[in-house]
Amino acid sequence: MNSNVYCFISFPLSLLYTCSRRHKSVHHISGARRAGICIYAKINPNNDNWLNDFLVKSNDEDRATFANQLKWTFRNSKTDVRKSAWNSWIINYWIDRDAGRPIKFSDREKVTMIEMALLLENQMNEVVDFVISSPSPKLNTATKLFSDLEKDGYATNHPKEILNLLLHLLPNIHQDFYICFALEPVAESLIDRLSLDSTNRNKLIQLCEHLARYQCPKAIEFRSKFP
Repeated sequence: MNSNVYCFISFPLSLLYTCSRRHKSVHHISGARRAGICIYAKINPNNDNWLNDFLVKSNDEDRATFANQLKWTFRNSKTDVRKSAWNSWIINYWIDRDAGRPIKFSDREKVTMIEMALLLENQMNEVVDFVISSPSPKLNTATKLFSDLEKDGYATNHPKEILNLLLHLLPNIHQDFYICFALEPVAESLIDRLSLDSTNRNKLIQLCEHLARYQCPKAIEFRSKFP
């Protein structure tokens, strides 16, 4: 058996990082293993060159795939593991990638990172504040992000935070009528939960105006709730 392959299927996860240091290239590591190192191993991926080496030498598709594998590993982790990874390295990794160190996020990666961040429901206020301090990706109807805001209960459980997130993201959507099918259920949920709170009135009106800009069928109905 190839020694590189043997290294990554036989070592405990906590030793994978040592194994990666032994081999100069990390491209032979499966994406799932690489994501596992980042989330579970007792190391900070920002403090060594192996992750940056992978990012620089990979193409957009490989980096987007890695982001999805990172999100999958994160989703299947315990709450304390997620919190530890977020606080210990993901925030700084995100800041660095926004700044182009070593390479900027693609829009696909950025959307996936936002989807991953929303899994930190116990820190939703802090997480959304961080996301909206970061440049917004350009979005299109291919993303599941908007439909998941309603389906996964985020709009129900964290309406104020999700309203702020939407107002950050909506200006960068490609104008497309079909985006309304994802946006209208979220908007309706937010309006139902927040319309009686006068402090959210202006933000809800902004949300309705975005829907009108995309010619969403329910935009006028929603806007009429704020005379």
